[in-house]
Amino acid sequence: MSATYDREAEHRALNATLSGVHGLVASGVTAVPSIFRVPDPEPREGSDKARLYSRDPARAAKYNCNFDLYQSPAANWRDMLYLRTAPDPPPAGDLPEYCR
Repeated sequence: MSATYDREAEHRALNATLSGVHGLVASGVTAVPSIFRVPDPEPREGSDKARLYSRDPARAAKYNCNFDLYQSPAANWRDMLYLRTAPDPPPAGDLPEYCR
């Protein structure tokens, strides 16, 4: 997203239609508006997400997608942060920076 992107203005414009997402579709929108996009969700080397990405059940702090990926008949489109805090919380260094 560009530096000139005004998320608040897009929220106001959507709200002003008084018809929500259905109204966007009915109006013929051909691209997903920026307010519905998540900025760059991919893990990057050195990021908390990449550092904590794991399927190890013993880890108290981890990211993963589709905890049931190998059992479910269909995958879900989401990533999850899993924190087991009891009975022994993980060390602060094991948590993502924004959770410390």
